[in-house]
Amino acid sequence: MIVTYENGRLDLNIDAFFPTSQARVRKLYRQFFLISFDGPSGFVDEIIRNIDHRIPVMEDNARKLAKEYVDLKTRVSEMQEQVTNKKKANGLPFRGDELKDYREKLQIKRQKCNEVKKAYDQQMRDLKKLKENRLTLLQLDGRC
Repeated sequence: MIVTYENGRLDLNIDAFFPTSQARVRKLYRQFFLISFDGPSGFVDEIIRNIDHRIPVMEDNARKLAKEYVDLKTRVSEMQEQVTNKKKANGLPFRGDELKDYREKLQIKRQKCNEVKKAYDQQMRDLKKLKENRLTLLQLDGRC
């Protein structure tokens, strides 16, 4: 979004700017108020449309990450059980270095599981903040 006014211009990459802190949203709203003769509502409308488009995408992504996390967590617990019992899924004992290799695979799965959990947590934080940003803009514009 590029806003040109008599003293300069404002380049705002909405995707990069949001989600942000509530203080920054208020400051941005004040800037819109200063640079527009018609008021900030037109700018707010454009930002709200962008946010409304992004929220379902982020929610879908969060659901996918949650499903992936549950699948990985289940697989990790199954693998841990096999390592603890020192038996394969078919009930036969591990031979030679198989147990060591399997432990290494288990460690890799755990790391992947932790990465997915972190990504999910970050996605949920961003989603919550984005919804708060949307609500703050609407409140500042007098629509709520």
